[in-house]
Amino acid sequence: MQFNCQSSKTMTCQLFIALTLTIIIYAAISESAHQRRKRPRLVQLRPCECEGLDCNCCATIDVGNGPNRDVCAKFMLNPNEVTFKGSLTMDGNVLFAGQLDPSIAPICTAPVVGICLAINHVDVQRRQVCTKLYVLFLTLAKFPCVGAEDGKLIVEPNNYS
Repeated sequence: MQFNCQSSKTMTCQLFIALTLTIIIYAAISESAHQRRKRPRLVQLRPCECEGLDCNCCATIDVGNGPNRDVCAKFMLNPNEVTFKGSLTMDGNVLFAGQLDPSIAPICTAPVVGICLAINHVDVQRRQVCTKLYVLFLTLAKFPCVGAEDGKLIVEPNNYS
């Protein structure tokens, strides 16, 4: 797997990416709680835009006194190899870009933080991959399973451990 981080401080870059992803995931999980309390939301998720097997999912992060930040995760599924190519951008600047392959070990940030993204299920016949985000042994979030069927992107719940 290859990551191109545009910062010379790789550990700092990984930590920043992990924190950004954690904020987006936390916002998605607690969205209904924020709406019930009618507080202003720090993260506003926008619907994903997909064309064929390419998807772009974005969120706006309110950083308080500074300008809002637009964070987008773009991924492209290669169903023949069951791999993803993806990138994470902030305000149009690429934070990282790389390929996720089911045969590799989990993607983890610096050992101090210990946040990992792991593939928790692969179905080669259905060309489907499921991932989860975890810290040590505690699962923080299971992302939907993504696959391809007849040239279309298929998204299903992740019910795997």
